[in-house]
Amino acid sequence: MAPISPGAGPPPRRLLRGAERLQHLVGHRLLVGVTIREPDGEVVSRTQFCGVVLEVADGVVVVDKDGEPALLPSDDLAYTPAPRGTYRLAGSGEVIEDPDYVTTWDVVPEPPGTVVVPESEVCPDDDRPAADDADDADRPAGDRTTQA
Repeated sequence: MAPISPGAGPPPRRLLRGAERLQHLVGHRLLVGVTIREPDGEVVSRTQFCGVVLEVADGVVVVDKDGEPALLPSDDLAYTPAPRGTYRLAGSGEVIEDPDYVTTWDVVPEPPGTVVVPESEVCPDDDRPAADDADDADRPAGDRTTQA
């Protein structure tokens, strides 16, 4: 799976497909957890917040985070309905009642010297398998590691 790299051109096709499939999130409350790790796996920071999904387009889910847009990858397998209940955010202690959806992300930067090859150069359109993201099938929903 091609990593997600800000400023590296158009988003991978899997995120564009995800954006099409995630339109139902717009207007709903999304509980978000993001863990930033060192390349060796050590946790650098953790962020949790809940916000309304403003837009899903161009490979990203745009969430209102305290009046500012937060951008998340539109991998449709990473967004699941949230079980009803009360959630307490670890960093702030804020209590969230019955969010609509939940997503969690582990963000791991690429090791120094890594060369990112655009997905279009790895698998040209006419050679792309018809199956949808078979490499994601063995990972549980909401458990995505994204390289930045």
